[in-house]
This record gives sequence, C-alpha cells and structure tokens, in this order.
Amino acid sequence: MKKISLIALSVGMACWNTYAEDLTLAMVFPSTAPQALTLANGDRLASSRYAGIITPESETVRVIFDGVSEADLSAEISLDSVRFENNEQFRAFLKSAGVRDNYLEKILQQNRNGGFVHSAQCKGARSECVVISKGIDFVIDYYNRAVRLFAAPELLRQSSGDASYLVLNGGPGLVNNLSAYYYNSFGRYQPSYYIRDQGVSGYGAGYIRYNLYRSDYRNTVDDLYYNHALGAGNKILIGRMQNSVNFNPSSMQSLLSDVSMSGLRLGTADEQVDHSYGKRVFRYYSPANGTVEVHRNGELVYATATRAGYGEINLGNLPAGQYNALVQVKSASGDIISSQNVLINNSGAFNNNFAWHFFAGRSDSYYNDFAGEEQKIIDAGFQFPVSTFSAAYLGGAIIEKNTVFSTGAIFKNEYLSASVKAGVGNNDFHYYEFNGYLDNLSVSWKKVSTGKAWGGQHTKSDNTTFSASYNASLSSRLSASMGYTYSSGLIYDFLPDDSYTYDRTYERRHSVPSYLSVSKSIFASVYYNFDNGSTLYMNANRDVGSENYGVSLGVSIPLGEHVRISSVSNYNNGGKITNNSTVDYSNTLSDSWSQTISAGTYLADTGYNTMTYNLSHNSDVVRGSAYIYATDKGRRQASLSADSTQVINGSGVYFAPSSWQDSAFITRARGADYDVSVRNMTDNTTRYPDAGAGVISVPAYNKIMVTSDTDSSRFVFSDRQSKHTNMLSMVPGSSFVISGKTISTNTVIMTLRNAEGEYAVSASCTDDSCISVSRLSRGVFKVKYTGSGFTVRSANAQCHADDVRNAKFISVSCDRHEQGGR
Repeated sequence: MKKISLIALSVGMACWNTYAEDLTLAMVFPSTAPQALTLANGDRLASSRYAGIITPESETVRVIFDGVSEADLSAEISLDSVRFENNEQFRAFLKSAGVRDNYLEKILQQNRNGGFVHSAQCKGARSECVVISKGIDFVIDYYNRAVRLFAAPELLRQSSGDASYLVLNGGPGLVNNLSAYYYNSFGRYQPSYYIRDQGVSGYGAGYIRYNLYRSDYRNTVDDLYYNHALGAGNKILIGRMQNSVNFNPSSMQSLLSDVSMSGLRLGTADEQVDHSYGKRVFRYYSPANGTVEVHRNGELVYATATRAGYGEINLGNLPAGQYNALVQVKSASGDIISSQNVLINNSGAFNNNFAWHFFAGRSDSYYNDFAGEEQKIIDAGFQFPVSTFSAAYLGGAIIEKNTVFSTGAIFKNEYLSASVKAGVGNNDFHYYEFNGYLDNLSVSWKKVSTGKAWGGQHTKSDNTTFSASYNASLSSRLSASMGYTYSSGLIYDFLPDDSYTYDRTYERRHSVPSYLSVSKSIFASVYYNFDNGSTLYMNANRDVGSENYGVSLGVSIPLGEHVRISSVSNYNNGGKITNNSTVDYSNTLSDSWSQTISAGTYLADTGYNTMTYNLSHNSDVVRGSAYIYATDKGRRQASLSADSTQVINGSGVYFAPSSWQDSAFITRARGADYDVSVRNMTDNTTRYPDAGAGVISVPAYNKIMVTSDTDSSRFVFSDRQSKHTNMLSMVPGSSFVISGKTISTNTVIMTLRNAEGEYAVSASCTDDSCISVSRLSRGVFKVKYTGSGFTVRSANAQCHADDVRNAKFISVSCDRHEQGGR
C-alpha cells in the first residue's frame, strides 16, 4: 500500500509556481493521470480496491482558511486532489478569506482546468500540518473530508478580517440589565437608593441603546440613541450619549469626548469595542463585611454590599471613558476603612486607522470643563496614522459663540499606552490633558483655563488635576499600591467692596480672585497573604500641607473552613482610635445561596457590640446580596443590592451573566437537540455549549461561525444535510436563534465488500435515501439513512441495501446483500 501511494503521489502531484508578482498555476488533471497505472498483479489501479481514494468522487467537504473563514462546499475529492464543483461558491469563500481580487480569476481558472493537488510541503498529519506557502497551497485531509488553505501574505488584502458594518446579519433581540441598591439607617439618615435600567436592542446593522438612572436625589437619562451602519464604512448616531469615547477613534481624541451631548453624529465605523470588556475588573480588599462604593465627580455611580476578603468590580458596570474615581470600602458601621483614588481606563481598544467624526447638537450637562447645559455645539475632527503604534488628531468645535481648535496624539505598544490632548480658543481658553499607562503605573494630568467671557460665566477659571498611582504584586503573597493626587482651582471672594451698590453690573460686583485653592494627598495600601489563608492589611492616607491623616490596620485569620476572625483598627490625627473586631461564620446554603453571620465589638469613645447577617445569591437569573446590622445601643441599618440581565428574542426570555454591554447572543429554539459549536473566527476559539445552555453570549462585531451537527443523533436536517453552518457578525443586543428543523433517520453499521470480496476502502451516498456515510475502519462504515433502504457507491460499483429498517448491523457487497444482526 505504501509503494502504491508513492506511485500515485509521484503521478498526481504538481507544484504551484506561485509568486505575488506573477501568479502562474500548474495545470492538474487528477481524474485522468492515475487511470493508466497498473499494479504488479496486472490489475489497473483505477479498477482496483484502491480506486476509491485516487478517483475523485463528489462529496461535501469543509474548506478551511484557519482563523478567517470556513465553508461547506461541493467538490470532487480524492486522496491527493480536489476540484470545487460550484465556482461561484468557491469565489465567495476566497473573497471571505481575503484573497485579492486580481488573483481570484487565476485561481478560479485553475479550478475549472482540473482542480488542485495536495501540497508536498505538508509534513506529518494532514489535519495538523502547517504550510509556509509562497503562493497558495491546499492540504487535503481526505478521510475527514476537509481541505485546508494556506496563502502567502502577498495574495491577501491588508486586512483579511471582517468589514464589520458590511456583513452584519444578526436577528432582532433585546438585552436589558436592571440593577438596584438600597440603604436604610432607620432614622439616622434619610434612606438612599438608586435604580439603573440599561440595555441595547439590535437588529441587522443598527441598534438602540438606553441607560436610565434614578436615585433619591436625581433622575436622568444617561444614554438614549440609535446607531446604524451606512455605506462605505461609515455610520450615523442620533440621540443622547453620556460621552462619545467609544463612537470611533476620532471622537475619542476630541476635547469634547467626555461631554454628555444630544444630536446627530456621523463618522467612520471603526468600532471601538474591547473584546475583553467583560473580563476587565478592578480588584479590592475589604477587611470586614460592609459596602464598596465608587464615586465620580463626587457622585455615587456604583455600590454593592461586600464580604470580608478580596472582591472585584466589573468595569462594565462603570461609566465609559478615562477618569479618576474614588473607591471606598466602608465597614458595616459606616467607617471608611479603605479609600483609594483610581484612574479608570474604560475606553475602547487602540486603533490608529484613519477616522473622522462630525457632531451637531447641544450639551446636556454642566459637569464638564467648558460646556454649559443646553449650549449649542458643532464638533468635528479626524485621526490619521503616524506609525504602526501611533496616530495624530486635528479637530475643532464651536460652543455657542466660542471657538476651539484642538490637536492630539495616541501611542500604544507592548509596554506603554499614552494619549495627549491640547486645545486653544477665544476668550483665553486653554486645555491640556495627558493620560499614560506603563505596566503598573498610571499617570493623569489635566489643566483647563478660560477667560471671564467664556460661556457667560463672568469669572476666570484655572483648574488643574493630577494623579499618579502604582499597583504592584511584589511577590505571590505581597501586593501594594500607592498614589498621589493634586487639584487646584481659583476661588473668588463674593463679598462686595466698599464701593458696592446693588445696581452695579454683575461683573463689577466681583473683585479679582482671592486665592488659589490647592488640595494634595497621598495614599498607600499593603496586603500580605499567609499560607494558611490569613491576611494582613494596612491603608494610610494624608492631606499634604495639613495635619490631617488616617491609618487603618487590619488582620483576618481563618479558623477552619467556615469561621474567620477579623479586626480593623483606625487612627487619625485627632488621636481618635477605633477598632472593629468580628467573628464571621460563612457557609453555602445551595448552589446559588450563601450566608454569613457576624458578631463583633466596636471600640471608640463609647463601645458597643454588633451583629450582622449577610445573605448572598448568585445565579444567571439574579445576582445580589443583603445585610442587616444592629448594635446593642439600638442602632440599625440595612442594605440591599441586586443585578439581573435578561435576553429577549423570538425564542423566549433568557437570563445571562452580567458581562452584557457589548455582546450579542445565540439561543437554541425548542427542539434543537443536536450538537452545536460556536467558533469565534476573530480570536480562533471554539465553545461547545451543552444542550441545556439557554443563552450563549458572543462579542459584537466579531465573526462567529455557528455549526449545527446531527451526526451523533438519529436526526438529520429537513434539507437532508447532516450539518448546517452559519457565519454571523452581529451588533450589540442582536441575536441568532439556532432553529434548524430535523427529520428522523435510521443508522446502521455496514460491512462493505467489493465485487472481488475484498473490504472496501471508501463509500459514498448515491441516492436520496442515503444521508451520510462515515468510515469507521477498513471495510466498516456507519450509514445514516431514511426510508427502508439505501444505495452507496464504492469505487465504480453500486451497492444496494434493501429493507434494513430494523437491522443494527448489515453486510453488503456490490453484487449481493446479506442482512446481519438485528
């Protein structure tokens, strides 16, 4: 057999003389070359028992350009040759693989002239070998009915990936996330709460995003807009955005990227989607049970109950953009036991491609550096590449009667990420901003100044903020963080001078700025983990230039599997020392429920004993926790936080994990009880969800291949195919329902012999009742069929199996049929 294979290979193999400058293809006629070969016993090779593997037979084969595109195509395939039967389908596959248009016709003409041969550069298993191609090569994996394609870079377009807005084909869907937080001190303070309802509904090339927020003191609509793809790689957005950081690279570099605005926005469709968004977290440590809060610009944007130990905050729950946030961990008694200024980098992925944007509308908030509420705004700019790792920006804006011109740059490589913005305008407007990230170090600096006539504010302004933080894991046990913050601003004396009269103009009533307000602080935290699970923790902060400082020291020691002792001591410059010591008992009630019971003592000017009960739930339906806290002095407080994400499409309502914001979804229709694989062609990963998996989240704007396979079941799809493949690229919130209809089939194990009584090497279906034939070993095949019988072909002979509906095993020859075991 080895000798015959070498003979066939020497006759059937031809090489491609393929170069990017002059693509020439060797003409191959694999269907005729082996016909004249004769074996040692005098038999012609084409009529021997090996004919099935050297004579091309019509099959459905999987064509693979690894990591880019896959398709099932009809082809005439043999051991070392393949010719695709439908040139237009083959053309579509080559285009999706990124082959340049000027090479397509040459490749298609070769296919017409006889097809392609197996690459001689494939060494080892045909399912695994890698070919470094100088042109285009095919690796033919005959027994797995697969053909893998390898191409030289010169033959491919610069980007062979998906053009996101050109192939968006997701079905209608809605993903909604509802989160809530409630706190009640039972008379000590007014109860506080917030409810946030946010979501996205997508279909085809467009989606609607909404973000509604209500609290005990504020009711706002942060986002409500419609985004849709246009031709030529552009898009349009209409509505209100809390910021434009993720619209496209040009908008991200605009000075107004962090301003909440309503209106119409146009630009390139280079989507700024970070595909690891759901995995990005901020990690914190809480020495005791309590609450973790995130504040931005003095406003609470996120809060949740926490238990003693390490916890994580998913950045998907925080506002987008680059900004400083204050992360505080509070004990159940309300003491701040950890306070840290964090530079949040919650913007999109780096992109240095050419991009442009145009916006016309109004501002919706005065929480920014230079635009008042409901001021008319026109903003435009463009980004252009400078190098592989950098891009520059030019833009301008009109804000009511003021004009601003701006420039910027971004740089990112393996080690450093940096962005710079600068702007100048009339009325003494100046803007400078820098953000940098280097390994564990982050630095942010911003300075904004305006003249008296800017925006009708009647006073000059000069505000500066700076922050630097360093987070490091010094060893497997020791981690530390430290930082410095600075802020300054002009403060005016609003008291009138001696010449003040009530009827003087507003400007005349104010004198020059009285002083520059400066705030500086430093902080440091250290965590040490012992082998037995104990943790030592220290946090210190100080206001530079004053005597205000605070130090917290905590220790947590486990006693067995369920019990832990924790103690936190706080000391400040006033000489006040407080200590909170607790004993926690934690256990799991079920797969989704857990509880913690804590008893402790609080020592301060007046001491008291405490009792806390915490109940947590974590499932796809809802995630949340609640605690109630009481002291022997009559103080009580309670907190409740909850989060739930629902996915709605044509097949029903599902619940999903919390990482949802930039995801699309795949669901199974009822009755879709066959094998499913979901392959992300963008990062080349594959998932095999269980039959009971209700919803599968996939990143938006990624190329996703969904394969439905009935081979392991007793069904086949209604079009009599055993596999269905769908290529998807979906906007956020859109969905795809796996709903291929199936019909029942029969399966039998068949032993097949040729007319000479020898075991057959290959077999294939030849009539409509035969669905598929898979080779188990030499002469043994598994046949899936409908009806009472079927016909297969082996070599050049027809082989019939009649009325075998109740058989489990049959023996078939090409001129006779025996029914075997039942």
